[in-house]
Amino acid sequence: ALPPPPPPPPPPPELSSGIPAAALDTLVLDVASVSVGLESAGGFMTVLIPRNTTIPTRVVQIFTTYDTDQPGVLVQVYEGERACTADNNRLGSFELLGIPPAPKGEPKIAVTFLIDSDGILTVTAEDEDTGRRCEISVSEDKGRLSPEEVELVGEEVKQFTDEAANYETKMEQRRKFAAFMHSVRETLRCERVSKKLVPRDKEAAEKALAVAQDWLRITDPALTEDVRKVIAREVMMTKAKAAAAAAAAEAKAKAEAKAKAKAEAEAKAKAAAGGGGGGGGG
Repeated sequence: ALPPPPPPPPPPPELSSGIPAAALDTLVLDVASVSVGLESAGGFMTVLIPRNTTIPTRVVQIFTTYDTDQPGVLVQVYEGERACTADNNRLGSFELLGIPPAPKGEPKIAVTFLIDSDGILTVTAEDEDTGRRCEISVSEDKGRLSPEEVELVGEEVKQFTDEAANYETKMEQRRKFAAFMHSVRETLRCERVSKKLVPRDKEAAEKALAVAQDWLRITDPALTEDVRKVIAREVMMTKAKAAAAAAAAEAKAKAEAKAKAKAEAEAKAKAAAGGGGGGGGG
């Protein structure tokens, strides 16, 4: 009979990096405890580093401007699992200014999220055209969710999965609608198209765009109910002022037309009286 095989050699006590083998599990499980991201148009939470991502980690994503000739962007950093930033924890913000005038959607802003091995989050935004760059750093002990809050957020993830999907769908529809409005507005500004339109039709299209823009502002889901009411009052006041100004202009025009007609009538009467007097003298 063959002799039994020799016992396997004992595993090495340390990894090649000099880290004890017992620490291997700890390293593998060193992950981001909560998702981090930034606020995009409409108050939407755009996640760059999802929860349970192994750290250290680095993610780069390209963003762009929301308006034509937008001079800068506001980068607002949040942590949390909700679809709307208003329901998440704000970590900080900074502005990247000096973006050259350009059509909406043309500038490219590279945003980098970096979490190092100590859990420190660094967010950088850079305009790829000019090289202008700004950043913010957030340590684990400044404004972050507590372990208890993180655990609660984790329990809420499943609860708000449907809410996130519905919110994202709604925001995508709003973005498409806003893009359509921008397209119509640019078309109306095009001289080649504009000169072919009847002034009445062009005015009607511009009024429809203004109504749609007001609706987008008032129904923005990122706003609180109080802010919506303030904006709604502003919209109503603006419309009331515009209506009052239009009524005043119309009344002024009518008064001027009436005065002009009266003056012309008096001039004709005077001319007629003068002509009649001359005839009587002959």
